[in-house]
Amino acid sequence: MEEKLTNLRKAMNSTTHKGTHFTEIQKIKIRKALHGEGKIESIKLKRYLVYVMTPVTIVLAAIMLTFELTNSPVNPSPSQGGIHSVITEQNWEPRDQFVKDGKVLFSIYPDPALTAKKSYGYMLSFSEPFETYEGKTLAIYATHKETGLQQTAVPPQTITEPSPGYDSLERFVFFTSVPISGEWKFKVVLDGEAYGDVILYIQEKPEVEHRLMDPNLDLVDYEFTELALELKNKGVEHKLPSKLPVQIINYEIVEGDTNNPHTPKDISINLNGKDGVLFTVRSGKTDPEMASGIHGNNKEEEISVSGHEGTYLEGNIMKWTEGNTFYMFTSNEKLSKETMIKIGESFK
Repeated sequence: MEEKLTNLRKAMNSTTHKGTHFTEIQKIKIRKALHGEGKIESIKLKRYLVYVMTPVTIVLAAIMLTFELTNSPVNPSPSQGGIHSVITEQNWEPRDQFVKDGKVLFSIYPDPALTAKKSYGYMLSFSEPFETYEGKTLAIYATHKETGLQQTAVPPQTITEPSPGYDSLERFVFFTSVPISGEWKFKVVLDGEAYGDVILYIQEKPEVEHRLMDPNLDLVDYEFTELALELKNKGVEHKLPSKLPVQIINYEIVEGDTNNPHTPKDISINLNGKDGVLFTVRSGKTDPEMASGIHGNNKEEEISVSGHEGTYLEGNIMKWTEGNTFYMFTSNEKLSKETMIKIGESFK
């Protein structure tokens, strides 16, 4: 025993009161003095087993975890579409319609001037009879492709009546804004189950606001004979403005569901003017009493003008005709009320 204590003192005196206390080397010396050389082999064996078994254990744990994740059902929150959200895992090519089994279930049409960081209007148009949706809870969620950011575009609400002036849910209008530009997936959820989705590309809000066009400027005559003929060949009767604030360079006809009985409302006409000016004309049917704005009269036709704080940026012209048909005119430039009314009066 005395010999062991002597060896212990020698081990401790060598370093324990100088420099760093109890390094790994010091610990080994202490164990050696107490237990003798015979125990070192046991220590080495135990460490060897630890070094060998630890990575094996980690690998086995990783395999078991992967197996659990692979075989466990994915069940997102019901508010995000529940387990049925798998139907929305599609490519991110921009599209404003959701098609299933060759049939268009719904479309979402945003404001033509749509940008990020600002609230805009969207029109959701369902194709099925109203009875399909009546009494169900509708919600719409938006997801950003690049960041995965999610937000609620339309909080859950119960569908109780069809769109004004319709016997179906063809014109469900909602307003929302997104914080950043890029591809956004708008997922429509009915009763907690994903019904379908569309992909919309939303541009960044321009740093410089559009200019306010002079309210006293002379409107330019717009010859739309070629465009009217092309629409007629498509079986579409559509009024168009004959006077606009700038010269039109070209046009584009954007078609929706041509099998819809209200075909004109599914035709959008983009009029591209000088200096990046864009005008859009759409057609539809609804009750004029549902519209609000500043009104004027033109040969038994009512012109309703709306805008933002008197500048009429992306303002609308609602020009009513017989049969409650209206023609909606939008601009990506600031237009005065006077200019908007002049354009409305020029529709032919």
